[in-house]
Amino acid sequence: MDTILATVADILYTMDEIEELYAVYKKGMPTMTKMELIGCLIESDPERFVRRIWVDFLGLEEYGGDVMISYRLGAREAARLHNLAFGSPMPLGMGKKDLLHKLLACWNEPPVLGVSFLSEGQTKHNDNACGVCPNGHGMMTGRVRGDGICDVCHAGVRGGAFVDACAQCDFWICQQCQLKLGKYGAPAKSAASVHGNKMAPLSSPPPRVTVPQLPLPDGCLYHAFLTHSWVKDGKGRDTHARVSRINDHLKARGMVTWFDGDRMEGEIADKMCEGIDDSAAIVVFVSKAYLDKVASKNPNDNCKKEFKYATQRKSATKMVPVPMEPDCLMPGNWKGQVGMELGGTLFKANFAEDADFEEQAEALFDEILRVAGVNTPPSAPTHPHARKTRM
Repeated sequence: MDTILATVADILYTMDEIEELYAVYKKGMPTMTKMELIGCLIESDPERFVRRIWVDFLGLEEYGGDVMISYRLGAREAARLHNLAFGSPMPLGMGKKDLLHKLLACWNEPPVLGVSFLSEGQTKHNDNACGVCPNGHGMMTGRVRGDGICDVCHAGVRGGAFVDACAQCDFWICQQCQLKLGKYGAPAKSAASVHGNKMAPLSSPPPRVTVPQLPLPDGCLYHAFLTHSWVKDGKGRDTHARVSRINDHLKARGMVTWFDGDRMEGEIADKMCEGIDDSAAIVVFVSKAYLDKVASKNPNDNCKKEFKYATQRKSATKMVPVPMEPDCLMPGNWKGQVGMELGGTLFKANFAEDADFEEQAEALFDEILRVAGVNTPPSAPTHPHARKTRM
């Protein structure tokens, strides 16, 4: 038992932390031993122990669609872990791979290691609660078993990605929203809700309101990838803020979009390529700055890389040009590669002026549906400003 507790001490706390805690506890309980203290700590915070077992000590990581033990788990540590998890010595001849399979078999027993397998499309939870959903239920961190959609930003998420999910209702948020919300309510597990990617304290949980999502074409996670320049236009308007407003409108209509304001966590180039590959349509917001960037000789410019990759992967037939300022209303004047690829394309929406935003946003919505090959079902969300002529 002392060996197991010593192993737990290595996993759960550093020796400096143990010594500091022991000095405090010993003042009130002079006869307490360090091993007794460690046992109390495990009982008082089992979630932390489970978390440290799987992340820090065992070092589980995903590789090639399978779960493997990192090389830092040596034979001695493997033997300790077997003793700790199963209460018996590690059998002779059992290797790390065999131990892994034995541990994975225990994932159906939440009391053992705090993890369980659920059916396809649901979430694999652990005991690390991270707040509550809008209905007041506890949220947990886990991996999505199948492809799904985030309930906050409506992003497409591949199976196996980490999410914060409700254990009782069908509500979960993607990793990007986790980062934005800062693991909301984790320490106190306080009641909180997600409103426009912001936190709001609740006196009582509100009813869940969601926008019905439009169907996605086969093999796609997004209806549209939005590419634009962040440089202000000739009128001094913030292009990124204007595109962000358009993005909000599209999402409110049930679309799933890839927008760099939402999805620039991690390796930027990889994220952009994945977004383009997984989108049914590419929306090109044409401004003078965007034309200049794509035509520039700077190979590291994101606009240039996005447009070049999009034309390689999707072709002009899947691209929707959208003029963003008066000087860009004549496609024949678009220079460089944008003009070569899209100069002959008739645009259906433009945001040269802001006065008719709603009408132009609806025109863009319709055009994305057409290019993406999406048929709007009868139950699709309606919008107060939707044009009556739209089928």
